[in-house]
Amino acid sequence: MSIAIPTQLIKKARMSSTVLFLVLLIFCGLSVPGLLEYYSYDKEDWKSVAKYLKSKSQPNDVIIIQPPHTKINLLYYYDANLKNNTVISKFDSFTKLEDISRRNRVWYVYVERYWTLFDKEGKIKYWLYKNSGWGIKFNGISVFFIFPQEYKWFKAAIFAYSKATNQFIQWTGLLNAMGASTSQYNETTDISSVNMSEFNVVVFADFKRSLDDVERLHINEFIQNGLIVIVSGLSPYYLAGGTKDLAQISSWFGATIFSEAPKETRWKVKFTEKAREIMKELVVDREYAFYIDFDWSTPTGCLVQPESVVYAYRVNDQAVAVFSYKFGKGISIFNGARCGFESPDADAFQTFIQALIHSALGERSR
Repeated sequence: MSIAIPTQLIKKARMSSTVLFLVLLIFCGLSVPGLLEYYSYDKEDWKSVAKYLKSKSQPNDVIIIQPPHTKINLLYYYDANLKNNTVISKFDSFTKLEDISRRNRVWYVYVERYWTLFDKEGKIKYWLYKNSGWGIKFNGISVFFIFPQEYKWFKAAIFAYSKATNQFIQWTGLLNAMGASTSQYNETTDISSVNMSEFNVVVFADFKRSLDDVERLHINEFIQNGLIVIVSGLSPYYLAGGTKDLAQISSWFGATIFSEAPKETRWKVKFTEKAREIMKELVVDREYAFYIDFDWSTPTGCLVQPESVVYAYRVNDQAVAVFSYKFGKGISIFNGARCGFESPDADAFQTFIQALIHSALGERSR
């Protein structure tokens, strides 16, 4: 038995189907760009960001999230400390960032693919690099910590090659994030004229000028009296007068021979148990890549004296890449990872160097 369906109902059904099809078409047209954008990027690791902030943040910290619509992603995982922290997402002023960070510990969290939307001139990024270093990265998300500008607790000087802009920014940011007020000098500075008693820490970062005897004796005197000196990259070569024989500085530096890795070879480093004593969470049984994709970016090393404390060494030839040496009341530290700030394992490098400096400052105050 067949049932006759009125022609009017058939027309209405066809019309409804057409409308539904058009609605779906419009919806898909609007959604596809968003979906394409979403799937064209690796999924941001908000879970790791939340875990990191939970472990590092303190009561009354300020957390700034950019862009605003990503706040919900963080809050999904980060809820334990919310009652103790202020979370800001509607934020687009460089002046406001400076203002907030004067008296507050600030965590600046941003999704890297949106960076140019809220910092077109790059002012915020440059300020963050200068005050917080390169930041910690979590698969598409960067987290910067800014120490309160009005509560700096130690002073540091950075000596670097005038063209090495990155060295200045990286070391300034790392030290500022620890609570240092920093001063910068280049290779034209007569080091013997600098009153180093004003500083707790002095950094020679790839410093490319041979020192004379008067300058070396000047540094020597201040280390004996309690100065912490950090020597990074090629600096030992130049501090010793432009030679791999470190006899000129061995008394306060704790090493006798300087070595560079061959340019054609890539090197990795391994940390020692001494390093784990300073940074408990450090994994010492794995290899870390402290270089970037340039021939000259391999970690430099030294042959150290028996009294030196070794924290990391190059895997292939066992040359010491990070060590410290006690001299008088002061401490000299060698950091051979010249491009550690930009390396694949930059987070481990920065965190360890900060922990090593904290340890040296604590030892100096005893």
